[in-house]
Amino acid sequence: MAVSLVSVGADADAEVLAALEASGRTYFLPEAQVEANQMDNQDPETSVDATGAGEAELEQARTETLEQERARVSTITDECQRVGLADNAKDYIQRGLTVEAFRGELLDAIATRAESNGGEGHGQYHVGEGQVEKLQLAAVEAVIARGGHVPGMSRADISDSGREVMGMSLIRLAEAVLEARNPGSTRGKGPMGIATLAFHSTSDFPSILADIQNKTLRAGYDETPRTWMPFTRETTANDFKTIQRTQLGEAPSLLKVPEGAEITEGTIGDAKERYALATYARIFSVTRQTLINDDLDALSRMPFMYGAAASRLESDLVWGILTANAVMDDGIALFHASHGNLETGDVGQASFTAMRKAARLQTGVGGVAKLNIDLRYLMVPPSQEVDALKETTLITPAQSSNVNVFQGAFDAVIVEARLEDTSTTEFYMSARPGQIDTLELARLVDSPVPRIESQIGFEIDGVRFKAAHDCAAAAIDYRGLVKSSGV
Repeated sequence: MAVSLVSVGADADAEVLAALEASGRTYFLPEAQVEANQMDNQDPETSVDATGAGEAELEQARTETLEQERARVSTITDECQRVGLADNAKDYIQRGLTVEAFRGELLDAIATRAESNGGEGHGQYHVGEGQVEKLQLAAVEAVIARGGHVPGMSRADISDSGREVMGMSLIRLAEAVLEARNPGSTRGKGPMGIATLAFHSTSDFPSILADIQNKTLRAGYDETPRTWMPFTRETTANDFKTIQRTQLGEAPSLLKVPEGAEITEGTIGDAKERYALATYARIFSVTRQTLINDDLDALSRMPFMYGAAASRLESDLVWGILTANAVMDDGIALFHASHGNLETGDVGQASFTAMRKAARLQTGVGGVAKLNIDLRYLMVPPSQEVDALKETTLITPAQSSNVNVFQGAFDAVIVEARLEDTSTTEFYMSARPGQIDTLELARLVDSPVPRIESQIGFEIDGVRFKAAHDCAAAAIDYRGLVKSSGV
């Protein structure tokens, strides 16, 4: 056997090993070849006979190396041709990329081509099983970023993979996802056929849609103002059974015991409020037409709106307790003379004084100890906003009689439009929920935020989504709340 170094070899890929190492490219030796090399470097006295087993193992290693290289070259060439990027194959081969590394670069090349073509790809996206999840995450990021409804998910915020596929239309994105899992599955199919296949139960696309819907739903929920949060305690419940909140009264006063007299027994009273979680839900659909028409409003704006609706639901429940003057467990309305928390007067110092005095004089469940409750939140309808701000804003008076005694008396002035629905004059004050129970909003512990559930439709040609939220609100103790009629 002879080896000659020539300027033009018979095989374009044949190169001297030292040249490969100098260029930074990798030449992989099977374990058997490494062992053979080590055997060649052994002392002749201890090495295997050149005509014996050592030569056989060396030949086997050469054969395996050649077969592995042929398989690598064949795989790279075939997959590049399949996606219309045959010109890239030579570069991938000469750089010595493994099949796994090659498939990662091929996915990036496909996305770049699709973006430069305005989202119109060739439709053949075989990127290997290990890259399917990467494409799914990129698809979710791209659609959310295009919709523009989720903070922190703009084009500048998402990953490089997400930006690479952002220019693809929804139908082309669905095509890419289908091809990534099952190469050739969309061959010969038009947009309607691809959309039908995307909504099939074996497709990854419905789960991608569900992920998009959940993230967008949560954004809508978080972005919608909830003005009740400062004065309401938030909690969770394990199930839909009745929730019972018990307030223990104060211990009775200790009595002087005369010599030889019997000590009398004292009792501690309590009060209870009961309520239970309820489920609120709506169904909406994403159809084939949505996909084909590239209708991002339907795909991302709809769940955002349902998320906002879930947030509004919580506000409706909490503020509805105040405006409806809900009846408590003792059979008396929340705001009532018997509860000592119903006053008169418009927004001003006189009514503020009366309301804060009423709260400080409240007694515990046993009716003995004064609770000295400090009201820290002023809640008014929009019609009373300006007057409320005037009465609580710092001013520099010309004389002591003009000092605003209520400046800094409240943690916040809360303006809520729902209060206007029942009265333009009535307003409320509340203590901090850390000082005494006021209102409470509970959510299901396993689902503390709105959720999305999906079902591949039969009645409709697409996927049906159910937006649901499990929550409830109740007044726990009237003592930390005071209402004024406003007149």
